[in-house]
Amino acid sequence: MPAGGFLASQPATLWFLGCLALFTLGVTVLAEGFGSGTLSTSMVKILGMTLCLCLIAVAMDVVWGYCGILSLGHFAFFGIGGYAIGMWLMYARTEGIVTEALLSAPIPPTETEITDAIAGQIFGVVGSSELPALWGFAHSLPLQLAMVVLVPGLLALVFGWLAFRSRVTGVYLSILTQAMTLALSLYLFQNDSGLRGNNGLSGLQNIPGLDHVPQATLSLWFFWASAAALGLGYLFFAWLVSDKLARSSARSATTRRGCGSSATRWSITSWWSLPSRPWSRGSPGRSIIRRRASSTRRKSPPSPRSIWLSGWRSAGAGGFMAR
Repeated sequence: MPAGGFLASQPATLWFLGCLALFTLGVTVLAEGFGSGTLSTSMVKILGMTLCLCLIAVAMDVVWGYCGILSLGHFAFFGIGGYAIGMWLMYARTEGIVTEALLSAPIPPTETEITDAIAGQIFGVVGSSELPALWGFAHSLPLQLAMVVLVPGLLALVFGWLAFRSRVTGVYLSILTQAMTLALSLYLFQNDSGLRGNNGLSGLQNIPGLDHVPQATLSLWFFWASAAALGLGYLFFAWLVSDKLARSSARSATTRRGCGSSATRWSITSWWSLPSRPWSRGSPGRSIIRRRASSTRRKSPPSPRSIWLSGWRSAGAGGFMAR
């Protein structure tokens, strides 16, 4: 369907995008970093996090409201995306501190010494001085952004394929997704998980290379990014559910989940894993983790909040995409 015809046939989408644009403009004018200063920096951060949660709700609406799959594990993908970008933020920040401290050394440090010092700074709180293999790409922003994309999507793909291949449906699938989220939560709580356990990832309030930018301005930048991500994500999924071929695939998969054909399994697995990709689950986690000063399992436990998310979606009567 052409873009003009799609938007003309979806007035609700235009209304949503218009309201989102007006809301973004209003917050910008009132924000401390740009306009009158009526809204504090902390309030701008909260509003940005709210937009991230709205994007997760859109993904929930597609999976549950449109495909009929009640998932209680959305926040697992959310948390993975947040940890992926948080690892780069903490590594880059610690690298800058260590490099600056070693500049005054009489003998220039080697790359190995710098890496060991970074590992000691990050994991000394859990009694370790070695950098886990999980942090192998933490030095590279492009690679960590790729992890935001790949890891949640791969987890959803593998989990969905195994579950639907075994014909797990209905309330049993919901219980299984909640069990997966609880298992991930308990794993992240352990010190030997490679993510500092209950200490979490700390010192994420600044972006390396942008230390000179005030927090008020940074918060507004990320608020704009959250609004843009929500608008593009909503537009993408609105287009997806309006496509005849996609709609036929989703309805077929929804009504035939119990069959064992390979085509049907791939169809429903695709619909299950698609909203787990960065534009719907990983990126919101990435943005919210950046807004927090630290990321811990206690601050953002994925297990109970996945249930809250289903409640929020129910309270909203499923929105327009489920209809």
